[in-house]
Amino acid sequence: MKRVTGIGGIFFHAKDPVALRGWYKRHLGIDVQDWGGAVFGWSNDAGEPAGGWLDTLDGEGRPLRRYMPASTLYHLIGAVGALTPASLLYCGLIMFGVTFAYLYLNRVNPHAGAAYAWVGAIFNRTLGFFTGWALLVASGVFMVSGTIPAATATLTLVAPSLADQPAVVALVAAAWLLAVSAVIIKGIKLTSYSQVAMTVVETVILVALIALAVSKFGAHPAHALSWAWLSPGAFTPQLFATGALTALFFFWGWDVTVNLTEETRDANHAPGRGALWAMVIVLALFMGFA
Repeated sequence: MKRVTGIGGIFFHAKDPVALRGWYKRHLGIDVQDWGGAVFGWSNDAGEPAGGWLDTLDGEGRPLRRYMPASTLYHLIGAVGALTPASLLYCGLIMFGVTFAYLYLNRVNPHAGAAYAWVGAIFNRTLGFFTGWALLVASGVFMVSGTIPAATATLTLVAPSLADQPAVVALVAAAWLLAVSAVIIKGIKLTSYSQVAMTVVETVILVALIALAVSKFGAHPAHALSWAWLSPGAFTPQLFATGALTALFFFWGWDVTVNLTEETRDANHAPGRGALWAMVIVLALFMGFA
């Protein structure tokens, strides 16, 4: 019997979801998960995994523009489906616990080493070393890997035909990394001013997109809002853990303010407040999109 390889845009309610899931698996080969959906992998004609690109075609079948969903969001939706907003919310609340810990630890001992210094002082130097080492490695990996999407987006804007060439993307990514490094080496003032400018621009754009989406589609959303999306009772322990492995990584970078205590006025209070407000803004933006 032929098996279904993909379905697009079909949503419906059932009186007996468990029986319906069994029918879909038995007759169509679709393994519907407990969260109420099934994920079909992206693949090419040879059946090999391919990237999550969506093409808009013209009348002759040629791609006009390419859009790529954010990879982390794609994996989160694939893991927990309609519970994506709940995963972001509850993982954000978990991260708030860490943020408040940073806030109060910074009041007691403002230190540019942050977690490295605090863990070393409270527990022992070995744990402090590994804490600092883990943060340095994570930051290094993030800086290098983060330049790839930046390079791809840059080429998509200025030279779309080159955005699919790995060598060109790598060169532009290296140029971005060198530019960022040059700004940092120049000093904290230029770095802070650049970061403030970019943050303001990004936040304004994201808020504008959310406002436009609400005004244009708020009366007729693709999916009617439901409090069930935020229900903690809808999770199984395994499902929550699966979503948390991805959702926790959405909240990255809020702690950078406590690494700048030596260059900050009111070092006992300002860095901690900055971290707290960063978490509030990031969580609000994510939930607005979700």
